[in-house]
Amino acid sequence: MTNRIELDDLLGNQADFEARYRRELASAEAELARNLPPANGIEVAPAIPGTVVTVGAGRGFVVTGRRDRLVITAAHCLTRKGEVSLPPPMNFSYTQERTYPTLLGPLGKKPTVWAECLFVDPISDIAVLGPPDDQALYDEYNAYETLMEEANDFPLTSAPMKGEAWTLSLKGMWKRCSVEHEFGVTLQITNGLFKGGMSGSPIVLGNGAAIGVVTMGAGRDKFDNFQPSLSAHLPGWLLADIRHRANTSIAE
Repeated sequence: MTNRIELDDLLGNQADFEARYRRELASAEAELARNLPPANGIEVAPAIPGTVVTVGAGRGFVVTGRRDRLVITAAHCLTRKGEVSLPPPMNFSYTQERTYPTLLGPLGKKPTVWAECLFVDPISDIAVLGPPDDQALYDEYNAYETLMEEANDFPLTSAPMKGEAWTLSLKGMWKRCSVEHEFGVTLQITNGLFKGGMSGSPIVLGNGAAIGVVTMGAGRDKFDNFQPSLSAHLPGWLLADIRHRANTSIAE
């Protein structure tokens, strides 16, 4: 009898947790979507002002936090000497353990700019990069800032339950695809052709707002083409920074 009571309590707590999670996710997505124009079934490639950059053998795209411009990319684009290398899984790490030499560059150019990993999720395959330490790596910090000064940032928003989106081909052309927001956390992409070298590219709506990041190519099965949703997989501090910046810009 005792075990039955404990099981009922556990199931009840799990149900409460799932309900709270759904409420918090809906609130975060509504906040991100505020003040952004809706996608409207564009028939031709839209003008996307945001900047995509080279990250290792892949790509990333620029967003603006509260203090710095940052780069969102796929976690497997973090490489050292051609091999995927992630920072150590601990609260404290040395600068050299989370800093990547010659990782960034203009799109299509050889990467020469250093960056520091601020966040990485190897399961969802998403990472956030920022400037190197401005004290220990002064010259590298300035090189990062120069690259960011020439960039335009992407706004972020939540994905529609079903609609169309755009991805950047290897030839630098925006290609239309279909997107479904699966299970509230992942994006299922159809009619999209992803190839090696496109990892880290943004998935955007027709209004130029990013909703996801390319992490895997299209496979034989539709379930091989799930991509992480930004509103569900980015860290809370970054979403809060972007909301703060958007609210400040509106107030000004």
